[in-house]
Amino acid sequence: MCLVGRFQVSLTMETKAKLIMNAIKLDRSEIRLTRERIYTTVSYIAAASFAITAFLVGPQLTERDALKVASLLVLLAIIDISLLTVLWGLFFRYMADLRGGQIILEKRERMLYELQLNQKADEQALDIFRALIDPKDRPKIAHNELYWVVIPVSFAMLFKLLALFWMLRATW
Repeated sequence: MCLVGRFQVSLTMETKAKLIMNAIKLDRSEIRLTRERIYTTVSYIAAASFAITAFLVGPQLTERDALKVASLLVLLAIIDISLLTVLWGLFFRYMADLRGGQIILEKRERMLYELQLNQKADEQALDIFRALIDPKDRPKIAHNELYWVVIPVSFAMLFKLLALFWMLRATW
């Protein structure tokens, strides 16, 4: 029996298996999409940081006015720190989504496995009105390798900012 809204529906094993397999397909595509969002976000924010710097610094390399250079460096520091804050904020949000999607995927895969063994499968993965994730749940695949995408970009942005301060230090 599966509870849908207020109605109880009796599902065959084949129907349950098809429902679970379709849900697994959707979960896997959601995980791929979330990973793609992380790569895209990191790429766009890094490109934006370097493009903004190139746009703002270009005219200052010929003028060398001390007051303009000092205000430019402060502005660039504010922009880069803001972009880094947005980058890490979005990254942690996407990682939470990825963690939740991975936990649900693993629960549904376990449910399909139990169904194939003709065991009484836990049907809560089919109940869309029940929360599936317990705060204590930890996914088997944590996707921690994605930190290696964000950390080098963050260091590159910080290194760029430090290099600008060092290069333009003589003018202020």
